[in-house]
Order: sequence, then C-alpha cells, then structure tokens
Amino acid sequence: MNGNIGICVEKEFQTIDFRSKRLEKRFLQVMSDLAEEPEKSIWLASGSPTNAKAAYRMLGNQDFTKENILSAHRNATNNCSRQNNALLSIQDAIS
Repeated sequence: MNGNIGICVEKEFQTIDFRSKRLEKRFLQVMSDLAEEPEKSIWLASGSPTNAKAAYRMLGNQDFTKENILSAHRNATNNCSRQNNALLSIQDAIS
C-alpha cells in the first residue's frame, strides 16, 4: 500500500466489519490498489495475478456486502462532519 493512500483508505474504512480480519485486510489492500490507479481494472491495479485472484475471491465472499462498506463510509462521514462542524454536499447537475 502506498503510504498516503493507504492511510486515507484505513481512515475511511476504520469501522469496516466483515467478521474476518483477513477479509478486512484484503479489502483495504484492494481499495488502496484501486485508489492508486483508478483508471486500471482490478486485474491490472492489483499488481499480480495472485492479488487479482484474491480480489475477485473477496468480491465473491458472502460476508462481503455493500451494506458493510456503506456503513463504514457513513461512519467516517459522520466523524468528519462532527470534527469539522461542517459537511458540504455539492451537486452538479444539468436541469
């Protein structure tokens, strides 16, 4: 994991709970890899066939749910807004 990106990913998902430390560690690694190279596919961003296979296995794990990810993200957003006393929600749409 890249230092700065890894720290941001860990901070954003510090409350993630998949009931498996191994799955949580893999999730943080995959998110860090994708954040470092967002234009690349999982296969290319993972850096090796072994890491890519582990990422795809993670996605197929029954304990890996979007609810867990959204819950951790929501917690991070709430913590940030409490610390800064402000939360900007910017929308850019053509009507």
